[in-house]
Amino acid sequence: MFTDFIFAKLVLKSGEKLTLAVGLYNMIVNNFARPEFTMFTAGSVLVAIPITTLFIVLQRYIVEGLTTGADKG
Repeated sequence: MFTDFIFAKLVLKSGEKLTLAVGLYNMIVNNFARPEFTMFTAGSVLVAIPITTLFIVLQRYIVEGLTTGADKG
């Protein structure tokens, strides 16, 4: 969510406590002369890999839970 980004950007000022989204954003903004879009993309992919893996592993349980509550009758 974008509000999570805005809140973290406004509240967190310390470099070691920044969220990943704010850190990736700062990487692009701070290098305005030559932004590192390849590093930004690589960071985004590295963030997406564990989330996607977790979804694939737990997908059957999500579908099973959704269909369990659907009672026809």
